[in-house]
Amino acid sequence: MWSCSSAQHSPRSKPCAEYLSPEATRVLDRLGLLPRIDAFGPARLTGMRIVGPSGKDFVGHFRGEHGFRPYSDYGLALPRDVLDTLIAEAAAARGAQLREGVLADIRTVSPDYVEVTVNGARSAEVVRARLVVAADGLNSRIARRSGLSRRHSLRRLALVTHAVDVTGMGDVGEMHVSKFGYVGLATIGHGVTNVAIVVDLDRRDQRAVPEQWFAELLTGFPEVAGRMEKARLVTPVRAVGPFGPMDDTRYLRPGPAGG
Repeated sequence: MWSCSSAQHSPRSKPCAEYLSPEATRVLDRLGLLPRIDAFGPARLTGMRIVGPSGKDFVGHFRGEHGFRPYSDYGLALPRDVLDTLIAEAAAARGAQLREGVLADIRTVSPDYVEVTVNGARSAEVVRARLVVAADGLNSRIARRSGLSRRHSLRRLALVTHAVDVTGMGDVGEMHVSKFGYVGLATIGHGVTNVAIVVDLDRRDQRAVPEQWFAELLTGFPEVAGRMEKARLVTPVRAVGPFGPMDDTRYLRPGPAGG
């Protein structure tokens, strides 16, 4: 196995909801990662609470009276930089080569292999692979250059931060929906709550800084705003977007050029 990251280095914080479904636990267990994740002390989420614009809500649990048993009765929630580091270390322990601080791009797609150009700070090389997974993010350059990315008119922005002392947090994740977007809440362990606001980008003053956006948008969700009156943000407000791309879920396998 061989893997490379972006020009940035790990571990790094990433705007993300930071919780995993119970089915993800099956994969982590198979990889032998659960003991190390448990040692960190992740939150265990048993379901989701949905709050509509009117304030009415309902809670759905992963294990319900319908009798279906998921692999686990809960999903795990923990900071993305912690999870990414544990996964990378496990891959390296199994023989993967992890190269950081480089830029990778598709050079050639042939019937037998894919060529990837890897540019580092001091050198560049061409790597041939039987399979390339373009896991390079929301605005994947590899997906765009390979004709695998499409966009539509919906353009949304997410603002994500970590907070402590958010009142009323329990063992379920939450989604509070309004007419212009939604807020997601999830405890990620050690008293920290992931707070993510997703809104229509075209409605926002793009000259404002993320912290200003966050404070203004929070007022549109009265319950969440009330529960965060005494909360303290412990990480910067990070923005990611625009959302709206519709990416095909095809791998770059050897085949006709460009496909």
